Parts: sequence; structure tokens; C-alpha cells
Amino acid sequence: MRTRGKITACGHIDRRVYANGMCRNCYTMKRYWSDPVFREKKMAYGRKASIAWLDRKMKQDPNFNAERQKKFRQDHPEAFNMLMARFYWKKLTPKQKQELKRKFP
Repeated sequence: MRTRGKITACGHIDRRVYANGMCRNCYTMKRYWSDPVFREKKMAYGRKASIAWLDRKMKQDPNFNAERQKKFRQDHPEAFNMLMARFYWKKLTPKQKQELKRKFP
């Protein structure tokens, strides 16, 4: 039954009933939080969409986001240094990591 003005399970009387007496938005949100498979599908779709958007932007303009990154490096040198240290730490071999830990306890 899809009518306006009817009291629904979600409390939105101005929207059409979608399923289980709820409007579409409330039904989707309830399913999102109660069904882990549905939640993972939604999250994967969001990740794919954001990655595709970034890829399109990078193809259009190779210097996309360069100004923002440059400003961040200038405004927050300690955060940038920490990021770079973490990046290079992952590339070290276990032996190199042990040597550095001995030098800098």
C-alpha cells in the first residue's frame, strides 16, 4: 500500500511507504545497520565511485590537488615529516629497522 498521509513505521507521514511500513530512506538505513552484506556493498560502491572520480580528475589535470598538498606541507611540516617517515619506515628491511632502533632508542 503506497499512499501519502498514512502513519508509517518510521514516522514519515509525508512520504510513500516503500517496504515494511517504512519510507525508502529509513528502510535503507535500517538495512544498512542490520545487514553486514548490504553495508559492505554500499561501502564498496562508495569507494569505487570516489576512486573513479579521482582518476578522472587526475587524467584531466595532472597537477590536480598539487596546490593543496603543497600548502599542507608548508603549513604543517611536522605532520608531513611524520607521514614521510612512516612511508620510508615501511620500505626498510627488518635488519635496517633493528639498526635504527639501536641507534635511536
